[in-house]
Amino acid sequence: HWDRARPFLEAGIPCFVDKPFACSVDHARKLIDLANQKKVAIFSSSSLRYAPELVEFVTAKKHGPIIGAFAYGPASEHERNPGLFHYGIHAVEILYTLMGPGCERVSCMYEKNAEVTTGHWKDGRVASIRGMRSGQGAYGAVAFTEKGVLPVPIGTAFIYRELLKQIVAMFQTGKSPLDPAVTLEIVAFIEAARKSGMNHGAGEKVI
Repeated sequence: HWDRARPFLEAGIPCFVDKPFACSVDHARKLIDLANQKKVAIFSSSSLRYAPELVEFVTAKKHGPIIGAFAYGPASEHERNPGLFHYGIHAVEILYTLMGPGCERVSCMYEKNAEVTTGHWKDGRVASIRGMRSGQGAYGAVAFTEKGVLPVPIGTAFIYRELLKQIVAMFQTGKSPLDPAVTLEIVAFIEAARKSGMNHGAGEKVI
């Protein structure tokens, strides 16, 4: 969305950029750098990040720290949004909501009907996503925590309402509810997964 968001940022207008934020790290950096230069907020997020069930799970303390996760979701592709940049980005956002940033490298096994990407975090944690392109699709995750292995089912009834709350807050406060550095890392995660999948699962550096 570099070409579409750029005129608004250059005019000093805060921007919410719908998914995908960008399909390359280069364009993602350009968007963030321009927003910083113009001193305006820039925000991008999957609506799945704000699913009430996911937010409730992440903010709960009873299960202890999250030490790993497996997220899943539909991952249909589009010629302009390759790999996980199209619908797979939702599963990636679920994973990052659970794990937080800090992924250093990924490996991806890519097939026509599905792909599985595993990320290695700098603190030693490991987490994966499954992008589905056949069969019945659904969103959700399994969280591996200090006190148990717990399913995290995710519904879609209220996700856009919750995302819109965050978008409105950004325009009211002039501050992004999500650090753009996290969005940049998500783009880098997907770009690295794409490279790995096209190279038979070879490990790729994220940032």
